[in-house]
Amino acid sequence: MVAGLSKRRWTRSIWSGLFVVVCSLTTATSGVKVSPVQLLVVAPSRSAALRVHNPSDKEEREMWMEVKYGYQTTDEKGAPHVVIVPADSGGAKSAARWIRAYPERFVLQPNATQIVRVVASAPPDLPDGEYWARIVVSSKPLGARRIKDAGASPLPRGGFITIEKADLPFHYRKGKLTSGLVLRNVNTTPGKDSMRVAVDLQRIGNTSYWGTLTCRLRDHSGNVVSVYKKNLVVYQDETYVYSLRTANVPAGEYTFELNFSNKEGSDMVRQYAAESEAVNYSTKINLQ
Repeated sequence: MVAGLSKRRWTRSIWSGLFVVVCSLTTATSGVKVSPVQLLVVAPSRSAALRVHNPSDKEEREMWMEVKYGYQTTDEKGAPHVVIVPADSGGAKSAARWIRAYPERFVLQPNATQIVRVVASAPPDLPDGEYWARIVVSSKPLGARRIKDAGASPLPRGGFITIEKADLPFHYRKGKLTSGLVLRNVNTTPGKDSMRVAVDLQRIGNTSYWGTLTCRLRDHSGNVVSVYKKNLVVYQDETYVYSLRTANVPAGEYTFELNFSNKEGSDMVRQYAAESEAVNYSTKINLQ
């Protein structure tokens, strides 16, 4: 719960005739800019800094910070998807119960910047490993609140308040870290111009897996005729789905290869990756 803004009061503002628009974005909104894009705290450190900036020349913004338990995964089409648990379930990997943002609520003047400290008060007996949360930064124009607080008549029907949200991942790491992947199953479904690939992944170890997936299709001479490469992070067991392009690949038998490795990839992959063994998979497939 955000100090000074109860759920009941927020509900009354909706029923006063205002349309409330909520926009969920990952790094910035049209009202504010938030950096960095995600936070990492490594014990014995206890905090990380979040920079919140109001780029407007005229508009004041009311800001409030919330901490929720959540993690990134993919949906049935392979698109990125963030799982947010509204009420912390107390799961073993949740950091939401013991991290706080200071300040939790503030006003940003035009062109102003606020540094928010996200502080972890981890239990002293916390086992080694990685723990997760999501930092939700919400924003709305300050003027809308002033109209309500002053007791003025509600805005005419058709008016609206835009509540914007930046949803940032938070990681807390302690002690010795281990990570890795197990391929439980691989399904390939050829289509007209692409092949649908579904890889059933099991994460092992005590931290999330950060690495690079490389998929190759080779002809009988060993030449690569199609390739798919993607940075990925795996928090929980999941089925990772993607499409391998085959529009210009003739019919015939090919070697299908998969490689998961954290020896390369983006700067963020290299920063977050815990050392693990590469995972390789190969099979023969036929394209009709």
